[in-house]
Amino acid sequence: MEVREVMTTEVVVARPETPLPELVELMVTRNVTGLPVVDSERRVVGVVTEADLLARQAYTDEEPPRRLLALVAELLRGSTDQWAEKASGLTAGEIMTTPARTLAGWRSLRSAATVMLRHGVKRLPIVDRDGRLVGIVSRRDLLRLFHRSDDELADEVRRLLADPLHCPERHGVTLVDVDGGVVRLEGWTSTDEDAHFIERTVHAVPGVVDVRMGTKSRRSAGAA
Repeated sequence: MEVREVMTTEVVVARPETPLPELVELMVTRNVTGLPVVDSERRVVGVVTEADLLARQAYTDEEPPRRLLALVAELLRGSTDQWAEKASGLTAGEIMTTPARTLAGWRSLRSAATVMLRHGVKRLPIVDRDGRLVGIVSRRDLLRLFHRSDDELADEVRRLLADPLHCPERHGVTLVDVDGGVVRLEGWTSTDEDAHFIERTVHAVPGVVDVRMGTKSRRSAGAA
């Protein structure tokens, strides 16, 4: 399944010039924890999160001279405190995280989950082939898809096995059962490669934990 099949298309966005009060208003009223920041052509140039906005609150308790001295010290050491820098920003463009992690709409759900875990992000802006924003996918969206009953998984596996666009045209693989997300298959395929292809295809179904193949190719069966 591709991410564009499950993404949210009505995305709350900000522009680089959007001021902080408006960013807070958008997040609170629209109940979101992050906003893609887009340019005039709707290309994603960054992301603003709750943490970016909280940085200002975290650093406003310090007296301005102390804050300035801390920034100077960091610069002299060859690094800067990103949160202290964000605290001085007044617009989305000044506090956003960039470059933004995005994903093409044709990528798989597993790809989305991998990117989220690898980079520690809670949501991914989804872009078209020109890099323009078309939707967004969150961790919760993926969890909903992976939380499926055995009966739901069985129905989808049967559809895949009967669909020549997703499985080899000639095969005799059938579903035995699904138990706790573990799919058991049996039957025959024309080649060992076809068997491996079917196994990978079924394993890619959201919610499938494992695939147990009790199949053999007609070629190997004949040799036996």
